Amino acid sequence: TADGEDLLQGEEVSDAVDASNENEEESSGSETLKDPNSDTGVSDSTNKGHWTDGIGTYILLGVMLIAFIGFYIYNNRQQKKRAAEAQKQLDAIKPGTKIKTIGGVCGVVTEVDEDSFVLQTGGKEKSFVTFDKRAVAESDAVVEEEKKEEKEEEKPKKEKKAKKEEAVEESVEEKAEEKTEEANDKE
Repeated sequence: TADGEDLLQGEEVSDAVDASNENEEESSGSETLKDPNSDTGVSDSTNKGHWTDGIGTYILLGVMLIAFIGFYIYNNRQQKKRAAEAQKQLDAIKPGTKIKTIGGVCGVVTEVDEDSFVLQTGGKEKSFVTFDKRAVAESDAVVEEEKKEEKEEEKPKKEKKAKKEEAVEESVEEKAEEKTEEANDKE
């Protein structure tokens, strides 16, 4: 019967599969095994992958490291700039400078030492308090270098204005001379 033949063929196939499994188990000590998922059909147990398989990870780590170093350098420079400006501001404090301390005390500086200053506070009844320069929160002290830069910027502007005024005066004088010459020519 047809059903009987199908059963015999199914048994023959299962016997063939069992025989191939036994052959694979015997050869498991060998270097190569058949791998149905690989392109070549052969998988080497020592082959972990190509060296370029993890290169994306190294590139990402490298970019992140370079970015971190860049941010660190940028922030370090900005911090040094701010510290230098703050130090210049503290060095610019002199008698007569209005100060507000970190504690909220306001007054006018009367004396200045290397690291401290004396602050005059109060209205009618004056009191004098000595503070460390690091206690300054706000100050109206102006750094002298900035004043010099402003003066240098003003000089070219003044020179340009003077040149323009001279050019205008010369052109007015020339026009006046031309008119007088024309008037003399008519007579």
